[in-house]
Amino acid sequence: MPRLDPSMVDIGHGNIEVYRLHKLQFDEDLQRNSQQQGLPTWRFDMEALEHMFWELEDLRAKHSELGRNFDHAVANLLSYGKTQNTSPGHLYAKCLPCFYSGLAEQSDDASVQELQAAAERLQLEVERLTAEAAEVPALKAQIVNAEAQAASGMAELQQQVERLRSEASQVSDLRSKLAQLQASPEELKGAAAEPLCCLFPFPVPSSRLR
Repeated sequence: MPRLDPSMVDIGHGNIEVYRLHKLQFDEDLQRNSQQQGLPTWRFDMEALEHMFWELEDLRAKHSELGRNFDHAVANLLSYGKTQNTSPGHLYAKCLPCFYSGLAEQSDDASVQELQAAAERLQLEVERLTAEAAEVPALKAQIVNAEAQAASGMAELQQQVERLRSEASQVSDLRSKLAQLQASPEELKGAAAEPLCCLFPFPVPSSRLR
């Protein structure tokens, strides 16, 4: 049994020899399967990985600091624009090149490119807001026109309400006149018979009055 440990060849412990042979055969089969399946055998350099990790953390800290500086610079830029009554688009077009040159002295090109792209996006957003602000006077004029039309409609509606109130106040007079017209026939007959009595001294038959 050549695969056994030489120190165990002449030992008569059969169980130990079978176990040792089985273990060696298992390791050989595992290695053969790994080679057949093309499994990669990675070997990691932990020191290099740790060095790359700390470099990444350093770059992340620098990026965060540059982001804070950028936000602070943008806030100062907007504050300056408000004090000078300058439009945001003109202010950005005037001051951003100087801001980029200052950033280039403090950081690497990759970070500057990222911040420049962010600043360009911010500038596009400012231009969009400026365009929307330019449309505000037209919107205000439309609102004023709509309010004027609404006021005119309310005035006309108020006139109609006053007219209806005036007509409603005349209803009582019309009702009293209608009541007078709907007086009892006896009263009307009596009122009509009075002139006849004055004309004729004798009694007038009631059949003549009908």
